[in-house]
Amino acid sequence: MSHASKLLLLSCLACAFTACGVPSIEDLEAKDPDGYGCNSDHACPTGSFCIEDRCIRTEDLACVPGTRVPCGADKGECRPGTQLCNAEGILGACVDAVTPVFEKCDGKDNDCNGSEDTWAAPVALTLNHELGTPAAAIAVRRAPDGTQDTLLTLMAENGSIVASTLAPDGTWKVGKKLSHPFMSFKLPALAAQGDTVAAAWLGVKYPVGTEPIVYTVYLAMLDGSGAPTNEQVLDIPHGSTGVEPDQIKLAINNTHVLVLIKTPGESVLVTVSRSLDAASRKGPVRLGSVHSGRWFHAMPGGARDRFLVAYEDTYTNPTNGFVTYHNRAVTVSNDGVLGTPILINKSTLTHSPFIVPVPGDASGYSVYYVENGYDTASPRKSLVAFTRCGASTCDAPQAFATFENEVVRMQLAVPPGAAKPEMALFRWQNERLDPPLLTAVTFADKAEWRNELRPPGQPTLSESLVVMPDSTRYLLYNQWPPPPSSVASPAVGYAVTEAYVLPFCSP
Repeated sequence: MSHASKLLLLSCLACAFTACGVPSIEDLEAKDPDGYGCNSDHACPTGSFCIEDRCIRTEDLACVPGTRVPCGADKGECRPGTQLCNAEGILGACVDAVTPVFEKCDGKDNDCNGSEDTWAAPVALTLNHELGTPAAAIAVRRAPDGTQDTLLTLMAENGSIVASTLAPDGTWKVGKKLSHPFMSFKLPALAAQGDTVAAAWLGVKYPVGTEPIVYTVYLAMLDGSGAPTNEQVLDIPHGSTGVEPDQIKLAINNTHVLVLIKTPGESVLVTVSRSLDAASRKGPVRLGSVHSGRWFHAMPGGARDRFLVAYEDTYTNPTNGFVTYHNRAVTVSNDGVLGTPILINKSTLTHSPFIVPVPGDASGYSVYYVENGYDTASPRKSLVAFTRCGASTCDAPQAFATFENEVVRMQLAVPPGAAKPEMALFRWQNERLDPPLLTAVTFADKAEWRNELRPPGQPTLSESLVVMPDSTRYLLYNQWPPPPSSVASPAVGYAVTEAYVLPFCSP
């Protein structure tokens, strides 16, 4: 028995015959400054607890053993829980609390930041993205009921291609990283149908000695997590191996994948089965002469065995050298056979054709495009127009929406099965030499809703728009890093940019 315990016992016996009180902690501490022991036979006096055979004052403990204290926030969708104080005076885990989750477009404050349907900041995808090559992003429906809708991204980082998905907590989960010791990869592209994803990218093999640079376009099949579903990666011919493609686009239907490849001088297409059977590969088929910076867009067609493509091309008159600019639309079969191209319009002031199939019509589709300078009173005002097309002709164009600034590029978002666009992303400038700005526009039944998207940092270099089935919108963009921005990728020697994903909602 310890000295302090003996003192406590003797004091208690003495109190049985005299009118005295039980010693307090202060009395015992005064008699034994080094502490006093306790066990199952000898309890601690009031105001202390037996912790590891020593009596400890209550005020010296983090909590009172056996009690519960509240924990967590009571804000937004978050609700507090409780923590149990164990026998050692240590708080356990917070239980029964509703904690913050990544924000959703559902009219609720999911991340408990005090605002509904808002995000505090863009989500960083990578701070080491290759300059001059856009990142790609698509919405993947992993379950028919929409319970596992996922944002899948494909980016070029340090000469590799990296597939990632945005987790429910707002972090990135890497699905697959593709690299080669003697090549660098860039220009990623994605297309999805349900949980089946087609991914393409450009491989660059740099010369050894007197060897030429070789450019190869690759195609792979992934699932919605970014994991390969086919061990094979198929190369896609695009013409001369010495000509560098500067744009790749994809479309996918029930059985095939369409690959569109643009070089500085022309554009071609290739079709291949989703099994990546090399024997099913058809092409390259020349689509047209393409001016630098021109654009094309492709989607599965109304028929099961074809695709629809809208594109910009140029024609140079061999007699006088005069160049005209055309917007065209064409059907492409699974075997890579082109239908008769339909002229949508020809003007240097129209651009960004975007094709939308007509639901329930195997041969009908609409082509939306931007027309600049249509209003002589406001020459910098832009018009979004569309024309309804059939097997061989298109109707007269109709106005769809206007924008008060000069649009440089337009992207549209169309919900599955919808007959018209739900959203547009305009890249525009106040003046031709000003930095580009971004505006997202939602086309509502009653009125348009606009959101000026001004990402922090230097001017935006490239961007893409994704609308999820749950109505969350994602803007994917890359920009210059803060000075100094002379960081170079060790893989390819290019300067790097920062890639971000900015989530937002419409009303």
